[in-house]
Amino acid sequence: MRTGSATGAANMDDVAGKLWSTDSTVRIDAIDKLSEMAGETAVQALLGVLGDNQWNIRWSAVQALGKIGDPTAVIPLCSSLEDGNEQVRKAAASSLARLRDPRSVIPLCSSLEDGNEEVRRAAASSLARLRDPRSVGPLIQALRDPSEDVREAAATALGWIGGSHAVDLLINALRDEESEVRGWAANCLGRIGDRRALDPLIDTLNDEDSKVRLRAVRALGWIGDPGAVGPLVLALGEDDTAVLESLSIALDLMDVEGLRRQGSEHHMSYFSRALRHGNSQARRHLISVLGKIGTPEAMKVLYDAGVHSAASATLRNASAE
Repeated sequence: MRTGSATGAANMDDVAGKLWSTDSTVRIDAIDKLSEMAGETAVQALLGVLGDNQWNIRWSAVQALGKIGDPTAVIPLCSSLEDGNEQVRKAAASSLARLRDPRSVIPLCSSLEDGNEEVRRAAASSLARLRDPRSVGPLIQALRDPSEDVREAAATALGWIGGSHAVDLLINALRDEESEVRGWAANCLGRIGDRRALDPLIDTLNDEDSKVRLRAVRALGWIGDPGAVGPLVLALGEDDTAVLESLSIALDLMDVEGLRRQGSEHHMSYFSRALRHGNSQARRHLISVLGKIGTPEAMKVLYDAGVHSAASATLRNASAE
């Protein structure tokens, strides 16, 4: 009579033997079962079909190895990043993210230059999970990718990785010739939240591209440093409606005391102009900002703009205090 371990081994061998069936459905079912069984024998059996001539078998094996998570599979999965089929390469990148092994960082960085957009995006997403500083430079280069999805994945990864090295390179990228790179660099710096980026982002408020200015405004709002209040107010002379709306939102996020301190009289003309030219969303936030400032000059701007109720409410609150 067989022991339990002997029965299990025999069952494993039986399932592994089906990997070589002439029926693809049987083979894929065997791969699924091996992924549930896991263990060294299952891993070795799955590694054996990574070179199969059917792409769907290779794809299934790559997926299964990622699910098992055995480090033995790292180097073979890195080799699968060069598979002739883009679906297999994409699956390999995703599986390597699940293993989170530093040996996969350099191969995944190379995949950021893959000819297939989905593979590049998967590689960037995997690098986000690995959070290895070695990937910062290649990810910044990926901000130039022709695909918006890849650029966004690279930016997200840089935001997750963070660190001094990333911040330094991203600050340099704010001066890049390509506006897409400058915009995503601003976005990343805002997500990281390092205050060393404050002055470079303030300088970016004057970028020639409105999309770059928009992302710089959002980044400054996320960082939330009161030192950005004055420059953000001066930027209310902006003509682009979307940027103006983001400016009003960013200012509304700032510390109230900072607004009172920096929202001095010579800034009020910028608020007046923005209230005239901004959309309803911008006006709503600007009214909130002026209410927080609460100075006589701010109240005059509200009255002149016909927002009497907000001005009166602010004065009542000030009296109550």
